[in-house]
Amino acid sequence: MKKVILYNFLGTAVLCLLFWGTGGCNREDQVEPPPSDKPPTVSISSPQPLENETLCGLVTISAEALAMDGKSIDRLEFSVDDVLLADGVDTATPYAGTWDTATVLVTGHTIKVKAVDSLGYSAEASLAVNVWCGEEKRAMPTQRYYFSTGVVAGKIYVIGGYNPAVSGGTAIADPEVAPVFNVVEEYDPATDTWTTKAPIPGQGRAAQASCVIDGKIYIFGGDEGYNWVPYVDEYDPATDTWISKAPIPQEKGLGIGLFTCSAVQGRAYIIGGLGAEDATAVGEYNPVKDRWIIKEPMQFGRYSPASAAVKGKIYVLGGCPDRAAYTCPNAQDSIEVYDPVQDGWSLLASSMPTPRFAFSTCVLNGRIYAIGGVGAEPNALAVIEDYDPLTDTWSTHLPMPTGQREFGLAVVNGKIYIIGTKVYEYRPGLE
Repeated sequence: MKKVILYNFLGTAVLCLLFWGTGGCNREDQVEPPPSDKPPTVSISSPQPLENETLCGLVTISAEALAMDGKSIDRLEFSVDDVLLADGVDTATPYAGTWDTATVLVTGHTIKVKAVDSLGYSAEASLAVNVWCGEEKRAMPTQRYYFSTGVVAGKIYVIGGYNPAVSGGTAIADPEVAPVFNVVEEYDPATDTWTTKAPIPGQGRAAQASCVIDGKIYIFGGDEGYNWVPYVDEYDPATDTWISKAPIPQEKGLGIGLFTCSAVQGRAYIIGGLGAEDATAVGEYNPVKDRWIIKEPMQFGRYSPASAAVKGKIYVLGGCPDRAAYTCPNAQDSIEVYDPVQDGWSLLASSMPTPRFAFSTCVLNGRIYAIGGVGAEPNALAVIEDYDPLTDTWSTHLPMPTGQREFGLAVVNGKIYIIGTKVYEYRPGLE
């Protein structure tokens, strides 16, 4: 053991003599080991969305970072889809950046956070997210389209509709498959559950119009399977029963399908559609007297328009001037307003930003939301726009994740329920 120590000592001495001129054995002049090349660690702490959860509005992106081997964190860089955020560089904890989702499309997006240490070494963390101010809910048990909806006591009723399995008329070759449904299903937003209710009398119905008056749902006309009918039926959710009412007086030119209905002061107004003279006719139905009155027609003919009642007036939007099934190259963008008291129409100066038909409308906080539909292309639109009757102006919202056409809308407890191929609970106030 002593020999080894001596040898090491002598070897060191010789090395010192060789480098004496350069001060090689001066402890103060020894070169420090090179800095570590280990990059920092970084992780995204928020958001952390659950499966199928979407982001909406202003989103705070938070992250944590740690430098290695005595180095320090110089900065964190926050970006979305490789574009640095406006406040995307943060040099002090807690590290965070703000993302305004209103500036991006409703698709998948990638959040990325890059940590850079004091010597320029870096590391990245990423997170895939989806953007939209809504939440996907439980799907309809019976998939269908061109049905009608109504809200009574906080529950949504989906009535009838075409069977997508026989789209294109294949039911003629297969008589065992019904082209339309008589199914009625009740959706409870509070529990996200569906319940089957008493069916529509007869063979079923599709492309009908419906209105809610005094807690009862009235369905008007529709196609019962390659046969358009003027039938009117009243559904009472409280008793889960149906009663037949006076049919639409078709001989007076009123529509019996592909039309719209709005209720004002206990009366239902069916407007435009198939069977109506030039698709402009308007009929008033009084459920108490079970009686029809012909009213002043619209200026423009409309098939598959949408309507909404605000402060005693009915706004009729969009539609196709011709009977159309899949596309409408000249879909309407105009809005006509009907005053039941004066029995007169006026044309608004403002028009829909997106011309379309086969879309749906609802009213929330005095504003009319026009959602989905189709225009010159067969693809269902994902667009969401709202109209403010007080200012005669339109606003555009983030679109739906999935386009919808020939579907239903309902408002319950300040939320819009979009019911179609997907069911969404939409909260426009969060945008």
